[in-house]
Amino acid sequence: MQHLTPVDKTTESTSCLIDDIKPHEKSSHNAKLNGSVATLLSALTSNFSNQRINNSKQLILHFINEVVKRSKSSQLVVIQATYLFHQIYTKALKPVSITDMPEFARCSKRVFLSCLILAHKFSNDSTFSMKTWCLISGLKPRDLANMERWTLSTLDYKLRIESSVLNKWYNTVLSESFVSNPLLSSVSSSCRKRARSEFETEPYILSPYKLHKWEHSATR
Repeated sequence: MQHLTPVDKTTESTSCLIDDIKPHEKSSHNAKLNGSVATLLSALTSNFSNQRINNSKQLILHFINEVVKRSKSSQLVVIQATYLFHQIYTKALKPVSITDMPEFARCSKRVFLSCLILAHKFSNDSTFSMKTWCLISGLKPRDLANMERWTLSTLDYKLRIESSVLNKWYNTVLSESFVSNPLLSSVSSSCRKRARSEFETEPYILSPYKLHKWEHSATR
């Protein structure tokens, strides 16, 4: 695996999302951020779960913790990736029938991985090669390439996010107020209630499973 230390191309207005976090609080904030992301992803895709695809918050959280750690993705990249994911499932795919979606598009973990790769590439001066992303995710190059092309096409290649838009979205959707005031207009009330309930449970304890465990079925 290549050991790179990407440099974020952050702007002053965008970096205010995380600049006020003190160093000793960063680990705690990372855990809260990943928890919020997992809750959101599960709420948006829980209806797509089946015997082959598990979109439960616990499994998503385990995956996010691992892939973020392995890719050394910054908090800003994680937030950008989550914003892209949110755009896909609340806008881009709204008129699309589930039968017209590729199977991987029903898996929140695969689509989030695609969004993370795109956000990582867009935000960093030096990023990882496809080979390294394969090592990070455990997926084959062809699978990653197909997922990335589909994600780009679904987003209409619009990866630039205005800092004011990202800040507003972060504060209203992904911040700690998400639990008490979730502004997920396109998510059903039952999904929002379930998301709040899951977020308030005990933190998921990571087990020493390999990353490919997120491929396991919902019956696990």
